[in-house]
Amino acid sequence: MRTVALTQSAKTSKNHDEGLLMAKRISNAISFPEGPVREVMGKQVLMGKTDYQMIADTSRM
Repeated sequence: MRTVALTQSAKTSKNHDEGLLMAKRISNAISFPEGPVREVMGKQVLMGKTDYQMIADTSRM
């Protein structure tokens, strides 16, 4: 939901580079720190986090 709201309300980019920068900003806004998602496996508690992000420009390969 947050991603949809951010992409639909973002200012329209004037050029290609500005568009990539906006994509990076939106991606940073939806990443989350270690801790909010937890999974118990036996005696171990694994905490979810965003390990990496990738932005691909499919129009310019």
